[in-house]
Amino acid sequence: MLSKLCVFGGRGFLGKNIVADFKPGRAECDLLLPLDIRAFLENHEVESVINCAAEHGSYSQMATEHTMYLQNNVLMSINLLRECHDSDIENVLLVGSISGFPENVNGVITEDEFFNGEVSVANYGYNMSKRIIPSLVKTYQLDFGRKYKMVHLGNIFGPEMIFGHEATVVGNLIYKVWEGEKQGTPVRLFGNGKDVRSLTYVKDAAWLIKEIIYRDEILEPIIISSGYEITIGELVSLIAEKMNFEGNILFSSDETAYSRKVAKSNLINSTFPSFEFTSISQGLDETIDYFLSAVKEFDGWPPLT
Repeated sequence: MLSKLCVFGGRGFLGKNIVADFKPGRAECDLLLPLDIRAFLENHEVESVINCAAEHGSYSQMATEHTMYLQNNVLMSINLLRECHDSDIENVLLVGSISGFPENVNGVITEDEFFNGEVSVANYGYNMSKRIIPSLVKTYQLDFGRKYKMVHLGNIFGPEMIFGHEATVVGNLIYKVWEGEKQGTPVRLFGNGKDVRSLTYVKDAAWLIKEIIYRDEILEPIIISSGYEITIGELVSLIAEKMNFEGNILFSSDETAYSRKVAKSNLINSTFPSFEFTSISQGLDETIDYFLSAVKEFDGWPPLT
């Protein structure tokens, strides 16, 4: 493995879980400014680059600023790829998201589905930016023989994630269960709890990313997802059990309809045949331990990083 690995976005959730030599913040290297990137790569003699950085916000923010999210995410990717190429950096990996996959996939999301429909218009700008990244990477493979690559992340969870009402599903549910226990109130959730999702422990994703970036034979985008399925109802019940919450969990609907959106890779098993993903239960144990330690450290309020 080469030394001097730089992770852009290294101060975010995923980036904090990837061991690297450099993790510059935006003040040190703004990916919207090509000269910033060039200077940082040269001054630190960077040999490999992983980009976890992205313009990202809450659901409501991304639903109202489509242009900004699309332009900034695409520009950051264009700038970074060009400067890495010009600096002759051989190992570059960009992190994408399953949000770039079609909205109409109701079942199992695999790599083959990527261009089989339109992205969701709800967060169109952000989602579409993740649709464009693979094509940018592919151009450097075709024109210059670069072994640049990317991965699509499924729903990841674990230490360093955000907890709160605006957080993703695991961070949201852990926070609501903790809040219900602290206030002596029921946990109230939208829907009927029957929607099915897959969850991937962040340390598994971090390990795979550091393996993939140095595998020359890997050129096609890979979904990083455990494929483990769980309903929202099962998930919140498991969290409640692990946090010793004895109150009520109330859903807003008793309808029988549900959606199943499970990300599963066609390539992970063949590429890493002996790799085993961390179980959802074990991952939750470590995530809850991290959350409760943060609550204690910050006197009852977890850090929203």
